[in-house]
Amino acid sequence: MKKRHFDLQLFTDGGDGGTGASGAGAGAAGNGGGQGNTGGATYTHEQVDQIAEARAGLATKAALADYFKKQGVSEDEAAAALADFKAKKAAGQPDVSAVEKERDEALAKVEEMENLNYLRDKGVKAEDLDYVLFRAQKNVDEKTGFKKAADAFLKENPRFTGQGYRVVSTGKPDGGPGTGQTAHDTINASIRSAFGR
Repeated sequence: MKKRHFDLQLFTDGGDGGTGASGAGAGAAGNGGGQGNTGGATYTHEQVDQIAEARAGLATKAALADYFKKQGVSEDEAAAALADFKAKKAAGQPDVSAVEKERDEALAKVEEMENLNYLRDKGVKAEDLDYVLFRAQKNVDEKTGFKKAADAFLKENPRFTGQGYRVVSTGKPDGGPGTGQTAHDTINASIRSAFGR
């Protein structure tokens, strides 16, 4: 891409060329002259953009300073007022991340209460609720919801629902019907009879 060069000597402060012309003349003499250089400095397109932006910024600043002066406000007071306005505007906007955090915490509490109620309905005793909740939640994933995980855990551990193993007593001693002897007594009696006692 060919870089374009502009003769901006006409736009320099003072307008008549002044030192720019003598500098360009020296440059032309160094280049052998005869190239038709009229005496102005040359700039690349990027340099022209930078100069234009700098001048526009200065013009804007000067215009604002003039406006504030007409309003009876100094430049420092205007900057302070603008900073104060920006701070109040930022303070007035809600903190989205804090609101989302509060929402997520509330949803987690609701879900935990629903899970505890489900375990109560399954017959889990109050003293075991936290443990069973913890163990069931460890098995929750994308494919397995809490209820399914809790059902699987309680099926493997029925003692937490009060449906575990039970010892049932018939009220009869082990020595046989109506004897009043226990299994221990029966064994002892067998040993004595074997030794003739």
